[in-house]
Amino acid sequence: MDNIFYSDEENMRKRTLKTLKTRMLRAFVVSDVHMNDRPYNHDEHAENQRRKHFREFLTHLVKTHDDKNEQLILVLNGDILDIMGSWFGTTRPWDEDTHQVEAVLLEVIQRILSNNQAIFQQFSHLLAFNNVQIIYVIGNHDSMLNFYPASKSLIQATVSPDEKSQNQFLFMNSFESMELGLYAEHGHRLDSFNHNDPKSPFVNNPFDPALSAKNRFTFGDYVEVLVINRFVEEITKKLSLLGYSAETITVIRQELQDIQYLRPLTLIPLWVKNTAKQFRKHPENEEKEESIESVILSVMAEILDTNTTRPLLEKLNLPRKFMTPLLHWFVHLPGTLPLVTFIISTIYSRSHSNRSQFRLAQRLHRNKGYKFITFGHTHGPAALSLSHDGYYFNTGSWLPIIYLFKNLDFDQTTLETLNPFVRFNKIEHSGILKIEKNLTEPDSEPVFSLQTTRSNLPLFED
Repeated sequence: MDNIFYSDEENMRKRTLKTLKTRMLRAFVVSDVHMNDRPYNHDEHAENQRRKHFREFLTHLVKTHDDKNEQLILVLNGDILDIMGSWFGTTRPWDEDTHQVEAVLLEVIQRILSNNQAIFQQFSHLLAFNNVQIIYVIGNHDSMLNFYPASKSLIQATVSPDEKSQNQFLFMNSFESMELGLYAEHGHRLDSFNHNDPKSPFVNNPFDPALSAKNRFTFGDYVEVLVINRFVEEITKKLSLLGYSAETITVIRQELQDIQYLRPLTLIPLWVKNTAKQFRKHPENEEKEESIESVILSVMAEILDTNTTRPLLEKLNLPRKFMTPLLHWFVHLPGTLPLVTFIISTIYSRSHSNRSQFRLAQRLHRNKGYKFITFGHTHGPAALSLSHDGYYFNTGSWLPIIYLFKNLDFDQTTLETLNPFVRFNKIEHSGILKIEKNLTEPDSEPVFSLQTTRSNLPLFED
């Protein structure tokens, strides 16, 4: 029986591989691993402890794969390499000097590869089998892979044990398997901050090759590179100049680095305000010209002004002279907390929950006949019925999630009315979607399971 995989060459044309006489076809879908170049303690740990859980999943696939009797498809459904979250320095991804951007991009990818060697070794072990295919679906944090072919080649060369196996590792913007009735896409194009909306003056389509280098990037990309990646360093630098102790700065740095786990990013102003408040009565404040709370709020206000408010006001032709001081006043005003909470909850429910993805899954199931539609991006695992034989899945994230809500529904399609004084909550959920079909019975239906697990729990029972 012929089994078909799909590549992204020539606008996603279909490529038929050789006939493989196997008994089972198995597909695993994961998303949002967010491997980055952040350092960890090499003396204490042989590998990044937060990535160890994902590596153990891959190791299990290697140990249990029966190359003679089964085909295996591993779908990496977007944001596997966190390129945007690893982008520092003076060169920006949207700079006009594309040669310089490409050079920096390759350096960033090389750092990510080096920092996550144990995981990429397992990819290589999988590709050593003949009947294994790895599909890398592009997300928003790794969208630059679409613009610079050399970046894809670097990854393929790293994970492929030989030239033949490079054809087993393919990049796509979406993936479908008609045999399994499976459709997979990262899902960021349904997020208003990460897709092209003609009604919005500050977002663009990251997949449009006709756009200039600058216009390929979205508002979410700008926030990631210019706000999140700079935030902690700017604050610790200012605290050091003000004479705060190294011990205090270390504590503050550890607390503030959690900003990378916020979902959605629209929570940034409220989270910063809430975090800064924790240092309001710090004993070192009395000896300094500016308190820790004031430093955190001032730095965030300046970063937002320079990198988000100012460009947006210019596009909207609004008076920056009036709006910028208003922003600084708004960030520092304690009474804005309930208002910001209401605004954030409204934006979140419309743009970053699973609701839009579920609606698209309904259309794909109804019009295209897919039985299993899976997305990522929201970092919230979900399993919802589309009909008696159709299902929508979100495979969650391999990172912690920091959210504001007291009760976060499993499918994130409804939100509770928020208490403006509730603390942020931090959870860790990763999802693995498994779909398999017995190829010896062509008329049999695929079976599926979605396993969600916390990173401190074992993936598989002995």
